[in-house]
Amino acid sequence: MRTTLRSWCRKSASALASTALTMLACGPIPPVAAQEVLTTPPTPMELPLEVEIEVSPAGSLKQVALWKELVELLEEPGAFQCEDEDNPSTCVATTERRPSFRAEEMPPLNIWPPNYNFLTAQPMRLRNLPGAEEVSLDQPGPLFDPDEDVATDDFSTPTEVRSMIGELVACPTAPVPGDPTLITLRKQFHQRNTCLGRPAGSLVVSNPNGAASRIFLLGYTGSVPDPRIPPHRTVVAVSAEDELE
Repeated sequence: MRTTLRSWCRKSASALASTALTMLACGPIPPVAAQEVLTTPPTPMELPLEVEIEVSPAGSLKQVALWKELVELLEEPGAFQCEDEDNPSTCVATTERRPSFRAEEMPPLNIWPPNYNFLTAQPMRLRNLPGAEEVSLDQPGPLFDPDEDVATDDFSTPTEVRSMIGELVACPTAPVPGDPTLITLRKQFHQRNTCLGRPAGSLVVSNPNGAASRIFLLGYTGSVPDPRIPPHRTVVAVSAEDELE
């Protein structure tokens, strides 16, 4: 025990002597608050998004917009042109591209037009909720009976189509001179005046009354309007065309 204690005292004395010599040679160590603090330069990243392999062509950043290019698009949302007006995938921005590292200039930036919702492949619409206007993700098409029991597979996936109780109808956009109507109505909806008096480009509920209309004309179940969906000709979404101008 004495040997261990004596050895520890020797090591401690040696360490204290070493520390004293260091302080005499280098001077006192300044406190943390007095030391220089290095900060990250306030330079923003040029690329505003994570580059994924979906960027085409693979390994190229030509179609990745810089911050300043995105700002130009936000300041001039109408600065684009489309090779085919009916095909949104043919649209490119007409804003100035960043300088190229090679002799050839950068290609135009491929974009979706502002009035096109690429998540639904539909014209951009807003939900018809006063005070809570937001982008509508509703798709035009049939509304099925949510309570109908149908056969399912081992993964609980229905193997039969449920009965239709109504539909969401995309009303035609207002015709523009020289431009074709983007959306046309089926004859059945014309006969039921589904879009009569409704805003152009809106999304409207088809839930009419009468067996002749529901069963024989439109193929719905029941002879009266289904109470589980909004009444006939209810506007659930309106065109965002005016908001984008």
